[in-house]
Amino acid sequence: MKISRTKLASLILLLALIILTLIALLNGHDLDDLLKAMENADASYLILAVACIVAFLFGQGFIFRYLFAVLGQNTDLIKCAGYSFKGYFFCSVTPFAIGGPPAQIVYMKKDNIPVPVASMVVFIVATFYKFVLVILGAVLIIFGQGFLAKYVGSAIVWFGVGMFLTCGFCFILFMFMFHPRLAKKAIFKFFRWLERHHLMKHKYGREENIEAGMSKYTQTADFLRNHPASMSVLLLLTAIQRFCLFAVTYCVYRALGFHDESVFTVVVLQATISICVDMLPIPGGMGISEALFTMLFAHIFTSTALLPALALSRGISYYAELIICAAVIFVTQYAFKGRRQRIHAEQT
Repeated sequence: MKISRTKLASLILLLALIILTLIALLNGHDLDDLLKAMENADASYLILAVACIVAFLFGQGFIFRYLFAVLGQNTDLIKCAGYSFKGYFFCSVTPFAIGGPPAQIVYMKKDNIPVPVASMVVFIVATFYKFVLVILGAVLIIFGQGFLAKYVGSAIVWFGVGMFLTCGFCFILFMFMFHPRLAKKAIFKFFRWLERHHLMKHKYGREENIEAGMSKYTQTADFLRNHPASMSVLLLLTAIQRFCLFAVTYCVYRALGFHDESVFTVVVLQATISICVDMLPIPGGMGISEALFTMLFAHIFTSTALLPALALSRGISYYAELIICAAVIFVTQYAFKGRRQRIHAEQT
């Protein structure tokens, strides 16, 4: 199996970030104490945390299945779950999490789902996935000033940057959907500016290709306008899905023997970290996520339990998720490769 240079570079970057993060976290700490604290954690809550990750991954598969049904496209729930697992793997290992949606569209195309339909579904899911964070961040800014002051503290700068980037991302997406002419005009001006300043070579047919690609945003806008009730359901399903991911930290909190803080406090704090790092150009927000965890959860965990909590929470919500998704990709793409080839040979 050949590995492209881009994939190899992404893998090297991911491994380097993992090693550097581990070195930074373990600096000045006794590894034996860390392992002992993790071993003493309540296994039942850790199993529940892993179950939350599985529910999170299957949650997007259910959302895919729901949208395909609204569009009149018959799809299998297991296949839709597979798109979710594969998408999150590529999101986790690429900057800005840009690798997931294209990979999902490719896998959907292999299952004979029309590219326009696949593109629209993936686009809507990605938009609502970010939009849930925008809503939560806005609620915190309007009604949660005391919460932010108490728990976020000096990390408020990261919160502000994350909100700015996420809101900007959602604004651009919605502008493309509901004001395609304005978006197209802005894109054309941007590329012409790059060409004038010799930052990009002129390419014949570029504007025609962009204009053709913009059609999917118009189709998405029409779909949203014509299915307001379905979009409300989608927003609720996405919020529940993200809650499953954020609830991992609460399971770890209980696994380490703590119970004073409410599930609301722990979940919202973990969601705040996602607001801060989701749009950063670092695979999985690695390094920054760990640093913010130690800052935001310093009031929740004792000083001796903070590092074990970070190791378990991050280990399950990111690394275990990454391993699960990688395993699914391996099984579906390679273990069944011979079987698919035999079926194809019989059909031909």
